Amino acid sequence: MSRFHWGWRIGLVYTAFALSTLGFVAFAMTQRVDLVRDDYYQESLRTTAAQAALQRGRASGVTLRVEDGSLCVGMPHASSGKVHVHLYRPDNPARDQHLSGEIQSDGTVSLPLSRDMRGNWRAIISWTRDGEAMTYEQSVMLP
Repeated sequence: MSRFHWGWRIGLVYTAFALSTLGFVAFAMTQRVDLVRDDYYQESLRTTAAQAALQRGRASGVTLRVEDGSLCVGMPHASSGKVHVHLYRPDNPARDQHLSGEIQSDGTVSLPLSRDMRGNWRAIISWTRDGEAMTYEQSVMLP
């Protein structure tokens, strides 16, 4: 059995490395990469507006509580308007609920809940005040 000289061994290692690198580059060139959206500027504006609405909503003093089978939203600086609530179920998005209600004169909204809504939900509350969009998010446990 013939043995390779050490110089040949080094040459074979470098050749194997170069071929595997070229193989990976060829593989990577065939993969589709979508890192940037075609409408990235418009999407950036929507994201910025959503973040601003969330900051305004957090500063608005909204309270959220569950009482007597209803979701009660307290809105201290609102006297009229419509409120949209998206109840998001993290473990089962198929159970998501969309509720809407009018703000009462005392600044509250009471939304009836069905009995099969037990568990942990993420409430996303959206409304408009003085022409500005507002959003508030909070986890809520429904008994």
